[in-house]
Amino acid sequence: MKTDFTINVKQVRKDSDLRKEEYLDAVRNYFRPLLNSDGSWNIELTSESGRLDLQLACAFYRGDQEDVRLANLLTRRAPVSVHNGHRFDIFQSSIACHHLVVFGELMEPETVEWCKQGIVEGCINCPGMVAPDLQFQGYNDNMPAMATKTLILGGELLNRPDLFEIGLWKLRRFAEQLTRSGVIGEYNSPNYTPDTVHNLTTLAKYTKSAECRELAEKIVKRVWLDLATHWHPAGKCAAGPFSRAYNPGFNNYISMINCVVALIFGDTASNISVFEAISPREGIELMHSNDPMEHACRVAWYAVLDDSLLDDATAALFLKKSYPYQLIASAEQGDTGEAPLKKSMVTTYMTEDYSLGSASFAFHGGQQTASLYATGTSVDGNISPVAALRYLANDIK
Repeated sequence: MKTDFTINVKQVRKDSDLRKEEYLDAVRNYFRPLLNSDGSWNIELTSESGRLDLQLACAFYRGDQEDVRLANLLTRRAPVSVHNGHRFDIFQSSIACHHLVVFGELMEPETVEWCKQGIVEGCINCPGMVAPDLQFQGYNDNMPAMATKTLILGGELLNRPDLFEIGLWKLRRFAEQLTRSGVIGEYNSPNYTPDTVHNLTTLAKYTKSAECRELAEKIVKRVWLDLATHWHPAGKCAAGPFSRAYNPGFNNYISMINCVVALIFGDTASNISVFEAISPREGIELMHSNDPMEHACRVAWYAVLDDSLLDDATAALFLKKSYPYQLIASAEQGDTGEAPLKKSMVTTYMTEDYSLGSASFAFHGGQQTASLYATGTSVDGNISPVAALRYLANDIK
């Protein structure tokens, strides 16, 4: 049954594409003066990351003819790590695959060949997409999602059924995991869970396989539900617990999930603006070692995220919940040295004034986990405060 609130969700989301294009336009304006006509940088970089170049290309592929020319140059000159004589980087190789299927019609022949060759080298090598550790086993699910997408789409594009079958095997294992658990192993990560959504959405949209499409769509919808149920609308921020994050996730400022929510829903659901990725608030840390350039490019990558698999009923949970609100889910997590495999119970409780999340086990080694995480509700429209990160257990901090 449709409610007034469901209709409101559609109203809020209708400007999502406009918000994304405004951000991409700002990124182009910010970076154009920093690029030479051949796509190289005219400033000295501490270190050039191919991931930066490829994510930045997202903004330029969506621009005018000259921008598209620069996007092609950025794509095929992006430096990629070499292992055993083959180019491979899990991020760069998978983004090249994304660009080929999403922006292929805008690519020059040399760019198409660069991407195809990068897929071949990234899939056949070890380390590479076929590696046993790049499967869904309760660790960093975003990387197996990149590998699965690249193997399946790359296998279809290059007529390599061997690559396709390995990717399908990985995808089936992920789907099976979600018959045993409510959320994925790398659940509610402010930094990485949106990457899992992004990559598997691309797979669902562009695969020729009906089975791959069905499985990917079901997984993406479940992961969107994970993110939506863990969002605290009253605080306009992510609630805990979460599997892993970096400082911008812990400080609840401009993590990737905050940026994604801001792009889709605007200030109706978020206390931050994605333009802060380009011009951040003073004294608050950004991603990528507090580097605005890398952070701005990372958000450009999310500005081309297709959110069509986020249905309105799930989207509504980002905007409104009936309080008190409680979520209990299980997550499978792999070997940490303490146990070969364990199931963690993930619990979140929200009121109008605060959220409190806890997990029965830390993710992996615990260094990046918020097993206990509480936030308050902002009283001035600013960043919602993080109320608690540390706790005592049997008098041990």
